Amino acid sequence: MKKLFLAMLIIMLIPAVNATALDWIGVNQVTVAWDAVTVLGDDTPIPQGDVISYRIYIKKLPSGADQMIGDTQQLTYTITLPSEGRYVVGLQTVRIPQGETEEQLSEINWSDVNG
Repeated sequence: MKKLFLAMLIIMLIPAVNATALDWIGVNQVTVAWDAVTVLGDDTPIPQGDVISYRIYIKKLPSGADQMIGDTQQLTYTITLPSEGRYVVGLQTVRIPQGETEEQLSEINWSDVNG
C-alpha cells in the first residue's frame, strides 16, 4: 500500500514540475539596470546642461557581432532577445555637452567584464 501511495504522489507532482520548467525556459526578455553616470573620466562632475543617454548592445556568444538594440535616457531597459543562445549585454554612455551637437562616447562596458 505504501508503494502505491508513493507512486501516485510522484505521478501527481510531475505535471507541476514540468509547468514550472516550461515557464522558465520560455523567457526571452531581460531587464537590465545601471547607475547614472555623474562624473567624467577624470572624476570631475558632468556639467549641468549636458545631455546624457545610454546605448544598449547585445552580443551572442561565443563570437557574435556587437548589435545596438536601443538607446534611452532612463536607467533601465528591457531587452527582447532575438533567438535562443547565450548573450552578453553592453552599455555605452553618450554625452552631448551643452550647446554642442557632437556626441562623446564612452567605451562599451560588457556584462562579462570578468569572464
